[in-house]
Amino acid sequence: PFLIDYFFTVWDPLSSTLFPATSSLVREVLEHVDGKLENPQKLLSTIMDRFHNVVNAHSKSKTVPEGNTPKSHPQWRFCELRWWKGLKIIKMLTLWRQHLLDGVIRELSMSHMADNLVPFLLKEMRTKPIDTKKVILLTTKLNKVLPEDWKGDVQYMTLYKGIKDYWKLCRENGVSAKDLALIKALVK
Repeated sequence: PFLIDYFFTVWDPLSSTLFPATSSLVREVLEHVDGKLENPQKLLSTIMDRFHNVVNAHSKSKTVPEGNTPKSHPQWRFCELRWWKGLKIIKMLTLWRQHLLDGVIRELSMSHMADNLVPFLLKEMRTKPIDTKKVILLTTKLNKVLPEDWKGDVQYMTLYKGIKDYWKLCRENGVSAKDLALIKALVK
């Protein structure tokens, strides 16, 4: 009960500095319970509940700036900061794959990506002025966090198609060959 209380009230699921100790603690508890812990799955489900709460809280904020808001408007900066936090949520979720069911982690991560990260990226790609460096940076960071075997999911395909369309838009607008090559590399 103490551990479950700790995970539900004190533990910060987005703390990368706490992850090694927390992960080690969970591993030790699960390896050494020897029937003493009535329901070890309750501990794991509490961890998932916390991640669901984090995702739900994060999903309540705006994902993209409204309408034709210029990129210089503070809404863009707010949505970009929110995007980075969303990326951290996915990164921390993927770290828990060793303890929690991969399918559950995958479903929550990909759903979160589709609802909270992809819309900002697509809006960034479609709004002028074209900022290829930002799109390349954001997409590269997202690609590094996602496990390779997840990149065939339907949610990822929306981003994949958006990047292909972005490459065409950039080519039509005279973006440098170097940047076009970097954008094309994002969809391989």
